Amino acid sequence: MRRLLLFAFSGILILGLLLCLVTAFAVFHLQKDLPEVAVLKNVHFQIPLRIYSQDQKLVAEFGEKKRTPVAYQDVPPALIQAFLAAEDSRFFQHHGIDFKSILRAVKQMLLREGKQTGASTITMQLARNFFLSNDRTLQRKIKEILLAIRIENTLSKEEIFTLYVNKIFLGFSAYGVGAAANTYYNKSIHELSLAQVAMLASLPKGPSTLNPIVNPERAKTRRDWVLQRMLFHGFITTADYEKATAEDLSSSLHLAQKEVEADYVAEMIRIELLRNSKYLGAITAEELYTGGYKVYATIDSEMQQVANRSLRQGLMDYDRRHGYRGAETYEVELVEDLKNQHEVDIIQKYADKLQKIPDYDQTLIPAFVLSVQQDKAKILVKNRLVIDLPLAQISWARKYIDVNRRGKKPQKIQDIFQPGQLIRMGYDAEQETWELRQKPDIEGALVALDPKTGSVQSLVGGYAYSASKFNRAVQAERQMGSSFKPFVYAAAIDSGLSAATVLNDAPIIDREWLPNNSDGRFSGAITLREGFYLSRNLIAIRILDYIKVHTVKDYAEKFGFDKTTLPHDLSLALGTANSTPLQLATAYSVFANGGYRVEPYIIERIENNQGQVVYQADPVSVCMSKSCVAHASAPRVMEPQVAYIMDDMMRDVIQKGTGRRASKLRRNDIAGKTGTTNDSKDAWFAGYHPNVVTVVWAGFDQPDSLGRYEYGNTVALPIWMDYMQFALKDQPIRYMQRPPGIVSVKINPRDGLLAGSNDAHAVEEIFRIEHVPNAYSASSEVYDPYHAIYQ
Repeated sequence: MRRLLLFAFSGILILGLLLCLVTAFAVFHLQKDLPEVAVLKNVHFQIPLRIYSQDQKLVAEFGEKKRTPVAYQDVPPALIQAFLAAEDSRFFQHHGIDFKSILRAVKQMLLREGKQTGASTITMQLARNFFLSNDRTLQRKIKEILLAIRIENTLSKEEIFTLYVNKIFLGFSAYGVGAAANTYYNKSIHELSLAQVAMLASLPKGPSTLNPIVNPERAKTRRDWVLQRMLFHGFITTADYEKATAEDLSSSLHLAQKEVEADYVAEMIRIELLRNSKYLGAITAEELYTGGYKVYATIDSEMQQVANRSLRQGLMDYDRRHGYRGAETYEVELVEDLKNQHEVDIIQKYADKLQKIPDYDQTLIPAFVLSVQQDKAKILVKNRLVIDLPLAQISWARKYIDVNRRGKKPQKIQDIFQPGQLIRMGYDAEQETWELRQKPDIEGALVALDPKTGSVQSLVGGYAYSASKFNRAVQAERQMGSSFKPFVYAAAIDSGLSAATVLNDAPIIDREWLPNNSDGRFSGAITLREGFYLSRNLIAIRILDYIKVHTVKDYAEKFGFDKTTLPHDLSLALGTANSTPLQLATAYSVFANGGYRVEPYIIERIENNQGQVVYQADPVSVCMSKSCVAHASAPRVMEPQVAYIMDDMMRDVIQKGTGRRASKLRRNDIAGKTGTTNDSKDAWFAGYHPNVVTVVWAGFDQPDSLGRYEYGNTVALPIWMDYMQFALKDQPIRYMQRPPGIVSVKINPRDGLLAGSNDAHAVEEIFRIEHVPNAYSASSEVYDPYHAIYQ
């Protein structure tokens, strides 16, 4: 018997020694393959690229992992205690491996005790999260233990805990407690209640399945268990525990809440950062989206929101003028369900369908027609709202036939709706009513710049980014129409003509190309000023023919146009050249700032994840005060006298010309020019105040007529006015300062010569002093110095 016991003991001893040898060999072998934990001393967390407005409102976030790193000293004590209670209560006592916890876990498993506590320490979890996979193998577990020991010998406890709470995945692309607090509660970690802190600490065990959004019941059970552990370890009192467990979950999903809608701007910036090495060097997309960069755009959040609203409203107003194109789709199944199912069940079913339909930036809300009566329709709007829509509110919905024709005014609801149709609705906050809408077929763009620096104050590239990513503000090259005429006239003034020069607004009959005025009428002999503010095509053509096409092309190049792309014929006077809204706004800045060329820019500065400024815009600027001496001066490209005369003439466009609708703004210090291309395919208004240049374009993406009665002053100008009314609300009346070399004299507008003291037709005109007429008008005749040339 003794021999048998001795044999058994020897066998066990040998097996133990062999096991120790195997383990030692495995440890020795695995040690060689372990990564260097010293890299944890300089961890750079994957933080998304965030873009902000100039006034620090969030515009966009790019990157899959949402993370807001926090320092140890900034973590509230309750949050530390919650994670210790849930994950590793002896964290500050052990050295990476907690043998007591391992023994406790084994005991709980063998005795099948209720809720089991884990054996992995926070340090072991950190090792796994940074260096290892989640494979459940002995080899991985040994590596985890060995790395934990190394980490404990390399980093302090505070450093380990900080890395842990910033690294862990907590559901919905949220990595770390900072991002999770915002994702689930839209709060910073300092604003969390005890119950909310416990909820975050409960997430590491099942971030995708045990979070309060996906599974509220199991999440609450897990949260209350964490609170119980905090009570057990003396971190909280019984009163604290009872209050926290009684608290509702109060969580909802908050994913990168944008504070200002500027998706076209955000995408411009993203592309610019990847393409242009002057900002961050030759950076990869991965580095850009994970490096934690903060980009501050030049846009103002309030002005951007007004730009969004102004453009959308103007496009919808045009769309309504041309009629209702009908429902988007017809839901046959809904018609059948309306016959056979209870309304409550229908609302539940089809409200879920509506949730999956895009709402185009919350302005065109999808809705189903449930029923129609003689004078109203019952509509199910997204988010389970059922409303009655009276006929009086949709009387605008005459049937669209084409851009020039509409059907008769609807007499009953059935003329517009049928049950089962998918339509679009919108809420009018001012009237506090719901209204029928449709996505406009027409598109548009709005750009506003500071003419002194070129900084973009607002930019909208279309009705809705969610509907079309094509940025018309910078990508749509369209014919400028009459909005190009100021460059022709400026070249003429620079070449020696004056605002009082008289030309003949009459047919040109000796050429193959027979241009005409847009209204088909002729004014006879008129001054350049009158020809400009009335936008007479034949006057612009005569100017171009007189000073020559190459003169205008060379002059336009100073404003930023590529002269090689400008037509080399008389059609240039009518704006057949292409431009983007941003390019035209940049060119008009020269008129607004008195003759200087600035370059547009939209990135003000960039900060790295340490808050250090790594890029700061330093634009050339128009220096009019000591505050801008740090910037390089913008080059002068137009003589101040020419700029002054053009500004005066462009203010006349608004006071008494094609843009006189804008006189409703009651400002004499705004100027601009309408633009309409052949067959009304493009509608423009480009205008400015000394502090802001705004350009609006509208048209179809595939060029087509907007309609026989649609022009720049009916489509684009109302949008410009709505935006400028806000942009100028706090701006004082300000005029361009008259430069030396400009004089005012009275002339007779019939011939542009000096007016006699008794001339009943005398008007005041401004001249460059060297171009003042040297003869008096012969009041008995009409004098046209170029009459002989163009007959």
